[in-house]
Amino acid sequence: MPKRAITVDDLFNIRLVFDPQISPDGKTVAFVLTTPDLARDAYHSHIWLVPSDGSASPRQFTFGEGKDRAPRWSPDGKRLAFISDREKDKAEQLCLIAITGGEAQRLTDDANKPSAPVWSPDGTLIAYTSKVVTQDSKTANGVRDNSDVKSYTRLNYKADGEGLWDYAWRQVFVFTPLPSPDQKSGEGRGGRGSGVRQLTRGAFNHTAPTWSPDSKTLVFAANRTARADETNVTDLWAVPAQGGAIRRLTRGRGPASAPAFSPDGKWLAFVGHANEFSRVTQPGIYLLPARGGVVRKLTINFDRGYGSTIVTDLRAGEESVLAPQWSGDSSTVYFLATDGGTSNVYTATMRDLQVKQVTQGEHQVFDFSYSRAANRFALAITDALNPNDVFVARANNPRPTRVTRVNADWLASVQLAMPERFTVPRDDGWDVEAWLMKPIGWRAGKKYPVVLEIHGGPHSAYGAAFFHEFQLLCARGFAVVFTNPRGSAGYGQDFVKATYHDWGGGDYRDLMAAMDHALEKCPWLDSKQCGVAGGSYGGYMTDWIITHTHRFRAAVAMRALNNFYSFYGTSDIGHFFATDWEVGDEPWNNPEEYLAHSPIAHVAQCQTPLLILHGEKDMRCPTEQAEQFYIALKKLGVPTEFVRFPDASHNLSRNGKPKLRKERLERIVAWFARYLR
Repeated sequence: MPKRAITVDDLFNIRLVFDPQISPDGKTVAFVLTTPDLARDAYHSHIWLVPSDGSASPRQFTFGEGKDRAPRWSPDGKRLAFISDREKDKAEQLCLIAITGGEAQRLTDDANKPSAPVWSPDGTLIAYTSKVVTQDSKTANGVRDNSDVKSYTRLNYKADGEGLWDYAWRQVFVFTPLPSPDQKSGEGRGGRGSGVRQLTRGAFNHTAPTWSPDSKTLVFAANRTARADETNVTDLWAVPAQGGAIRRLTRGRGPASAPAFSPDGKWLAFVGHANEFSRVTQPGIYLLPARGGVVRKLTINFDRGYGSTIVTDLRAGEESVLAPQWSGDSSTVYFLATDGGTSNVYTATMRDLQVKQVTQGEHQVFDFSYSRAANRFALAITDALNPNDVFVARANNPRPTRVTRVNADWLASVQLAMPERFTVPRDDGWDVEAWLMKPIGWRAGKKYPVVLEIHGGPHSAYGAAFFHEFQLLCARGFAVVFTNPRGSAGYGQDFVKATYHDWGGGDYRDLMAAMDHALEKCPWLDSKQCGVAGGSYGGYMTDWIITHTHRFRAAVAMRALNNFYSFYGTSDIGHFFATDWEVGDEPWNNPEEYLAHSPIAHVAQCQTPLLILHGEKDMRCPTEQAEQFYIALKKLGVPTEFVRFPDASHNLSRNGKPKLRKERLERIVAWFARYLR
């Protein structure tokens, strides 16, 4: 049967895997499978199991109308704790289920947005964090009884995707005692005060709890100072599992997060930096004696940042930093890192502070777990032609083995475009990495329109990951160019910090150089039929481009930042994002620079037809950013359309409501079809 071109609705045929968790014995992988439901305008998530040797097909393990996520194995491998909203009258709560099956047991009654469960090594306790609204915090914020008026005294009083804060702070809890594996369904249910012990209190956010090997102590990250809203300075703290005094372990100059005890209990590995370049400092792995002491950097010889920083339109960023994983002999730490357009597992050794790549491949490993007993990894991987699957790899074998094929039938039915990598030499010595995708049905001798796509961040990256939007444009007859200009992650500290006080400078020239290079090397690209599109920083750069050149015939700006001055006080991150590194100083001290780097200040030069797409609940780049640019273009007579998406946050393109994501794609394609021939 001939393959067909990809469509907008194929976005809802793609099944997504998340959070692969390998069992302690290394024989089974639990993972979350999410399926979009266009008819119900919702998503369904359930836990699935698959043998790690690929000897059998994956099977669905949890069922129901709700969403199940964050599966975590008990140390004996007999149970899974997870988060679920399966009960209609309950928000997400912690649940427990035997691996042999049966009904899940709800562990908590009143957890408020709980974090993933963390088992104690002896299997008797589960730690998690939950938001707590206290009367003290209400009083401090001037909240009155019997009033729906909201009052705030905190600097950080809102967050994209969450809305206005509810006077809550995240605290550490322990559930105890756990039901035995053979306990009947429905027993052991508890709420706060019934099987649940609160270990932290106060107007501080506590995150990422981890257990000591003897199950007696929890270590977590927090800023427990008078400046608790300062998110870029956190330390590690320890508290007895039975409750008691909290002890400070670090006194750093930057963030410390995602702690992990070595199996011998002597060391803590954690992720952080010392704010050398403010928030664009590449995070690395640090080592701390478990009892406290001198901190040293384990990845000091590795000029790449921690984690997987490649973006796609199929999933949003991780909720929290993935903790490093220790080898069984406490000598080695495994972690994810991004190098250019690929992400893989790397290892750092305590003996010689050397970092080596473990897994190999032109792909993005975006999540993983590790079984010490089996010396085996479970990996979630995507590449340019596959949205995702679960893979398994051994530490001594760099080539992962696929154990699921969740989109096999769909992939067999559609034509896909393969990105072709090229590099763009720059005068300052940096080579900029870029890719070109040909239109489906490409024929020699024919001219094709081309769209330049620009990623957000700016400190993220494009790479070897599946991108539905790009494939859709290729299916509709457009070529696609995408690139990682300076400021992108994955190319070293100097490259990622190069946007310092220079938005619209070197990054703009890199983007234009990539476009020029593609047009020069591929004469079948029509230089007179070029479009440009991007979201967030990519939306900023789209609007910057069309206010500085007339070479593009059409543009699409999504969730764009257009005015640094107003962004400072209206964005959930504006008050530190602009001041710390990107522009510098407070806007009242530096108004000229704030406006000089803002597309709105150059809007009079714009002539390019622009489609503006923006979510009405976007608190990262608030809607007023789009409104300013739209009104200016209308006054100037530039062809412009402003599309507002209700109940949509900054992550509309990745996890917004299915119907809104569908219309977003339809409007992008229609706009380019209208202006690019």
